[in-house]
Amino acid sequence: MLAAAEAADAQEDETFGKDKRGDEMPDWVGGKQQRLEERRIEAEKEQQRQAEGRKKPGKPAALPSDEPNPKSQRNLTDPESRIMATFQAYNAQDAVDAGAQIVVAHELTQCGNDQGQLMPLI
Repeated sequence: MLAAAEAADAQEDETFGKDKRGDEMPDWVGGKQQRLEERRIEAEKEQQRQAEGRKKPGKPAALPSDEPNPKSQRNLTDPESRIMATFQAYNAQDAVDAGAQIVVAHELTQCGNDQGQLMPLI
């Protein structure tokens, strides 16, 4: 068993490097200091661009249209409800005491998934 572990360790050293485990974060993730430095460099570039009177490269954003999107939907009867899977609705969650057959808790949400209603297991 020790020989197999040493062989696996040698193989990992060859694959990932002597001081690496193989589960390190990729270089593009970087640390907080690196991201702050990149943001500072971008801010300096923007200041230099403005000082030189140049516009930011790229296509400018389109102005919003005065006409509503023909595919947009609005529920005038119940504006607080949301479109769920296929129709306008709410998401209801009930907790029932099966022995007494009574509702012990309930909640009504606009959210399509039940993630916010789940309680952590203790």
